Amino acid sequence: MALLFADSFDHYATADITEKYAQIAVLPSTAPTIGAFGRRSTSGMRWTVAGAGANRSGKSVYLTPETPTPSGATCIVGFAFTHGGDGFGDLGTTAGNDPNQAGASPYAVLLYIRQGSATQVYFRLNTSGQIEARLATSNTLLGTSSVALSQGVTHYLEFKVLIHDTAGTVEVRKDGFAILTLTSQDTLATASATWDEIAFGHISSVVGHQGHWSYDDLYVADGSGADITDFMGDVRVDSLGPDGEGTTLNFTPSTGSTHYTLVDEATPNDDTDYNESSTVGHIDTLTFGAVPISGATVKAVQVVCSVRRTDAGVTGHKAMTRIGGTNYAGTEYSVSSSYSFRRQVWEDSPATATAWTDTEINGAEFGYQKSS
Repeated sequence: MALLFADSFDHYATADITEKYAQIAVLPSTAPTIGAFGRRSTSGMRWTVAGAGANRSGKSVYLTPETPTPSGATCIVGFAFTHGGDGFGDLGTTAGNDPNQAGASPYAVLLYIRQGSATQVYFRLNTSGQIEARLATSNTLLGTSSVALSQGVTHYLEFKVLIHDTAGTVEVRKDGFAILTLTSQDTLATASATWDEIAFGHISSVVGHQGHWSYDDLYVADGSGADITDFMGDVRVDSLGPDGEGTTLNFTPSTGSTHYTLVDEATPNDDTDYNESSTVGHIDTLTFGAVPISGATVKAVQVVCSVRRTDAGVTGHKAMTRIGGTNYAGTEYSVSSSYSFRRQVWEDSPATATAWTDTEINGAEFGYQKSS
């Protein structure tokens, strides 16, 4: 498994961000929002800060991939990025490489690659609009992109880092073209040449100015496996919702008798309506809308469920897909008493062990199982 996570930002609202990400507060309390900030008239995640009378920095959003956890020393991240406003950039050169450092001089950081509670390498936007790669422990500048990002223009950015104390590598791509390539680098800032989370969105603004950053179509990979082992290129992440009853309907609706209408909201409505079961092995499968582009190459399918348990004890959840009359279960996840998004990535179809086709997705059912 190489693709760990993808996000379209289209299936949840601002209030649901912490069901998928952990937010770490820095200066002051500017939080990200979900809104019409996507690049295809869809949703995206945006930070907005204004330095009226003081320097300002927003919150970073942390992502810790669940099972499967990252494997090895390679981290690959891609996202569509747009920045606007004015005056944001370098606010200091001696501190702030870690968003956990309260009171540190803030940086305009696009992406942190982290291990445990420390950052290995981070990428920031300087006042010229160029992307800098820096080693976290000393803020050492590893390299600067050959081109700048224009304000108000959306670009698809991709980052790949191999963590090593002497043979580390860094590559940054903009719209599919390399704009920074480094070899034989020290990219190791901790005791372990691994990573287990990313953080992004640490925008900053100088006194009297404001800025906003928007992210869309995010993916995170670790370079392992046999399929997605390198940059995916400029990709789009599309969200499809349930549109009909499937073959297997074991759960009990909270109201009425139709299952899909209780989980088809554009954003989760939590306990307003839902499907529920206390029986291990129960499954719901539902039909979904068609893929938006006929004949497009499908890199992976990710099933995302908003779930919680309603009683004490251990509860397990598995995502399901039904293809050609056979049910296929994903990895088991624990379920907490608060709503959270549980996700399952299938790079290949579990029915054929080869790449998904749009026809196969259109004919498949997706759902969930109470597995323990």
